[in-house]
Amino acid sequence: MKKNKKISEWQLDEWESRFPDLLKCDGFEPALLGLCEIKGRAACLAYDHEKCVNILIDRDGMSHDEAVEYMAFNVTDSFVGKHTPAFVESVEWV
Repeated sequence: MKKNKKISEWQLDEWESRFPDLLKCDGFEPALLGLCEIKGRAACLAYDHEKCVNILIDRDGMSHDEAVEYMAFNVTDSFVGKHTPAFVESVEWV
């Protein structure tokens, strides 16, 4: 491990060396969950959907509804190639 990098930066560098065409969502770095690999499909980065919404609320001053709508129409509905990032909506089991 390189001493001058944070583990998250080192990990992202390692993933990008394995999959040089990975696509990142600029501005949503704190919502990055990890690398998604499914046999027969291209690897992609996975982001926490609710954290992305909260970033839009905090960073851009959007209401919750505006941020959810923005995510739906401008982020999650965008296809930018085989390495298009995934957005995970997590649930809590009861």
